[in-house]
Amino acid sequence: MDITTYTMILTAKLSALAFCYRDGGEKDENLLKEQIERKIVKMPSPLEMMSYVFFCGACICGPFFEYSDYINYIEKKGIYANMPSSFIASIIRFVQGHSKH
Repeated sequence: MDITTYTMILTAKLSALAFCYRDGGEKDENLLKEQIERKIVKMPSPLEMMSYVFFCGACICGPFFEYSDYINYIEKKGIYANMPSSFIASIIRFVQGHSKH
């Protein structure tokens, strides 16, 4: 892999973010159902934008996903609202693994 792979992913994410932000300025009756679900009304801060672009979990779910899906996952909203927390399970696994050494 070379730099063009990462540049392609960056371009895809930032282009999609720009289109979704543009959709946020439109009236809902002018948008498709999918555009309404993914529209972004408030411009993300530089930190939010960088965390979306460089999210390390992307290697699991694929290099591209919509910004609205990312924010809903982080804030546990929408389809991610009832997602169970993995914090306690990860601490238990960490202690079990640490105690074996």
